[in-house]
Amino acid sequence: MKTILVDDMLLDLQLFELKCADMPDFEIVGKFTNPDQAIAYAAGHVVDFALLDIDMPGMNGMELAQRLRQIRRDIIIVFATAHPKFAVDALRMKADYMIFKPFDREDIADVMERAKLLRRRQNKRFFFRTFGAFDMLVDGEPVRFRSAKAKELMALCLYRQGCPASIHEIVECLWGEETAGADSTGYRRTIKELTDTLRDYAAEELILRARGSLQLRLELVDSDYQRFLDGDPDAVCQFQGSFLRQYSWAEPMVYTLQEKKAADARPPVPAGRKPIKEGWKLDEFLRMEHVSKRFGDFYANKDIDFSVRRGEVHTLLGENGAGKSTLMNVLIGLYQPTEGTIYLDGKKVRIDSPAQAVKLGIGMVHQHFMLVEAMTVFENIILGDRNTKGVFIDREARKKEIQALSARYGLDAELDKPITEISVGAQQRVEILKALYRGAELLILDEPSAALTDMEVEGLFDIMRKLTGEGKSIIFISHKMREVLRISDRITILRAGRTVLHGKPGGNHRRGAGQSDDRPGADPFPLRKDHRARGAGGVPGKGGLP
Repeated sequence: MKTILVDDMLLDLQLFELKCADMPDFEIVGKFTNPDQAIAYAAGHVVDFALLDIDMPGMNGMELAQRLRQIRRDIIIVFATAHPKFAVDALRMKADYMIFKPFDREDIADVMERAKLLRRRQNKRFFFRTFGAFDMLVDGEPVRFRSAKAKELMALCLYRQGCPASIHEIVECLWGEETAGADSTGYRRTIKELTDTLRDYAAEELILRARGSLQLRLELVDSDYQRFLDGDPDAVCQFQGSFLRQYSWAEPMVYTLQEKKAADARPPVPAGRKPIKEGWKLDEFLRMEHVSKRFGDFYANKDIDFSVRRGEVHTLLGENGAGKSTLMNVLIGLYQPTEGTIYLDGKKVRIDSPAQAVKLGIGMVHQHFMLVEAMTVFENIILGDRNTKGVFIDREARKKEIQALSARYGLDAELDKPITEISVGAQQRVEILKALYRGAELLILDEPSAALTDMEVEGLFDIMRKLTGEGKSIIFISHKMREVLRISDRITILRAGRTVLHGKPGGNHRRGAGQSDDRPGADPFPLRKDHRARGAGGVPGKGGLP
């Protein structure tokens, strides 16, 4: 690949050239500190790849990229910068990748490999769509097959992944077992229709015909199916459980792909956490033991025990000043506990910061959303993403990953809309998506229904049920009793910084009951009360968790 480097710092150009000097398949054909010189060179020479510094005097990297793409539409653009603030601009420019300075040889090698993969895909005229309904594209345009059977035969050849398909196999798949031994008139007619179709698109070389079999030349084509099998994360996100859906003979592959996606799409287990075991509904994800937080002589939390199981909604109740926010701030690393211990998946952890909490799988959706109004939904979700190797930004891959999460949990989000143009309920879904995108296993929802309409509350509860149904844990902070009784598996009540009640909603108040007991004198919380001696000032002591 013929590569140009553009940076106003000559030393950076020399360092980059030195670090990739012996990398195969890359030829640095030009180094420029002046963007105008780079444009003049690209106008008269072949350029496949351009590494551009964003922050340059005069013409910046974004303007230069636009000019280069006017000259060569398929040029691969990678931005390099020392300033993360330019990441959003790079996304809007739809750069292929982005890398932050200072970068090392490994970062450069990773970007180069991805660039080569992108170029190989650009060079292939033939692309097959298999996720959902089958289609073949030549130079980006869909192919019009001479018959439905010719199209199905093409799909079968792709399905065989470069292995020959015998006449018997073709007849059995396309016409059924009952005709497998009959005459081959239909087979010969379909072969001719497929051959004529390929000839219409100058694609005859795709199929090899041998005695009694057909074979697709896999090296000449690209497909979402092949990318999936190669472990491409974009293709893994694209697969949503449908494969060659017109053809019943392809159904067994759906289960294979689903199993592979479950293995490949599962995020790596961060340090300090154990993988989810079978029977996760019985697992305790979080336990806080004897947690106290003191400010001077004042205890905001005193000797609190609190736990959350996998697949559970555990509600935290209490009036203003009861200590709910302090306890959650300890959990997400804003405060350090004066006393006590926190366990995640049975392992003792120290949470020094919100960033550390995110790494451990804890995400919080605050009552007042933490969104940047000047950005789009997509930009808010990926803002601060540290999971990118390189560190480059692949906009399309990230979008597909977010869309897959959105579809999985019913979190409808219009990714390209500015935050200011979506409703409060939609903004809340963006916050939840943001936490899930960062790998949250435990979500803290702080007064999530405070600003929602009744319909939006129902939508929120549906989302919560989907999350817990897949093993996510939720801490639900609210003061609305009807909502608490409908959605909670367990409830803990704080007063004056201590635990006073904890247990399960009883009677007809379990999740999904939809009504609370409003009879005069009825106890809405048939929970195990704390009968231990009261502390100073009449504040009850704590009791054990069920």
